[in-house]
Amino acid sequence: MKETTASSAKTPNYDRIAFLYDGLAHLVFGGQLINAQRDLLVHIPLNATILWIGGGTGKIFSDLKSRNPQSITYLEASIQMLKRAQQEAEKYNMTSSVVFRHGTEA
Repeated sequence: MKETTASSAKTPNYDRIAFLYDGLAHLVFGGQLINAQRDLLVHIPLNATILWIGGGTGKIFSDLKSRNPQSITYLEASIQMLKRAQQEAEKYNMTSSVVFRHGTEA
């Protein structure tokens, strides 16, 4: 059996499904995915500096804005998801406080 490590494991590529990811997530999980993220927002201090790993399409920006983050580094493995997240941040006038980075925690 081949052993894999975090650095050698292949990162899933969600680029091909980015356009329907939110709909699929809602179909499979209902509102549980976004609700789980929302539930954790209360633990983020106001005016915090945030590293958000694997944020997907950025649907959380509507709720994240209430925490008034000083800065956010938004790390996403999928280029297409990252583009969608940038569009979400623009909707809520948050692009000046967000640095979008393509990659993984590895």
